Amino acid sequence: MVLHPLLTVSRLNSRGQYMLPPELIQEIVAIALGQFSYECVVTPDAANLDFLLTLLHVSYLFRECTVNLLNVVFRDSFRSERGGRPIDNPKPSVAVVLRLSKIAHQSPESFFQECTSELLENPALQYPRSSLSRLSMHYLSNITRANLVLTGNRDDLFDNVFADDDLQIAMKHYLEIPAGLRAALAGKIMEEFAGRCSVWMRLRLIKTTTLHVRTICNVLAFTHPFWSRIGEDVLFVKDKYFSNADIACSWHAEIQKLIPFKRPEISEAELKQTGFFDCLDLVKSLGEEEEKYFGIRQGVTDLLRTQFSAQEHEKYFSWPAQPSQV
Repeated sequence: MVLHPLLTVSRLNSRGQYMLPPELIQEIVAIALGQFSYECVVTPDAANLDFLLTLLHVSYLFRECTVNLLNVVFRDSFRSERGGRPIDNPKPSVAVVLRLSKIAHQSPESFFQECTSELLENPALQYPRSSLSRLSMHYLSNITRANLVLTGNRDDLFDNVFADDDLQIAMKHYLEIPAGLRAALAGKIMEEFAGRCSVWMRLRLIKTTTLHVRTICNVLAFTHPFWSRIGEDVLFVKDKYFSNADIACSWHAEIQKLIPFKRPEISEAELKQTGFFDCLDLVKSLGEEEEKYFGIRQGVTDLLRTQFSAQEHEKYFSWPAQPSQV
């Protein structure tokens, strides 16, 4: 009988049964815990706390690896008060993170108040926290701000959602995780974080463009004799925009070398917060004379096309065949 490749590198236990080597078990458990951590933080409704108990009861080696890795995840907080031994049931500690995650995604207005309460009362969130815990909480703080912006409650937070500084902090926490466990335990969370940063970088550039275009279109109605000067302003805005876009995109390209991630699509709700759709309506309302003189419609297309994928461009751009009359 030909043994499965995994079994050929296994060893026998006292009962003559094949056992996986500890190194392979650790890798399996790390990947499983990484997926579970991702679900707790990014898709909390999909997370199942009983999964942890399953890992703890597969076998002695699985339990040992799981407990050791949970100590990496929760650091000193994953200890009982009696003798500093690892606690037997990790569910209460994980349940705290899962509860805060659901609040961040579903009731963001309560998140920071609940965090303050938990930091004071729950050892799982008290310092010194593990790098994975800090990365997870950093993601939840940003997704909370994002949801507050998207619900229209805190537009003032727009520039502080998944910003470049946040990405640098996330990378710092990620790189602090032991190299051999980093990708398995936190790779998916870090990819999600980088992807969200990519989305919000583009949203900020789009919002900047729509604000400039709106200003220019409003000025056109009152400054017909000075259109030649405004034309220079349009070119300046365009050059400035592409300069900022190049800087932002080059930074994210560097991050992608460390954390390969698939660029997520911008949702309609996210795009609405930039004023994009109002900007399109405004540009469509330009008369033929303004459009002929400035080519604003083409200019807006050129400016924004750099931030949209082909699918997004097809979904969100729809110019009429002829510009409507004012």
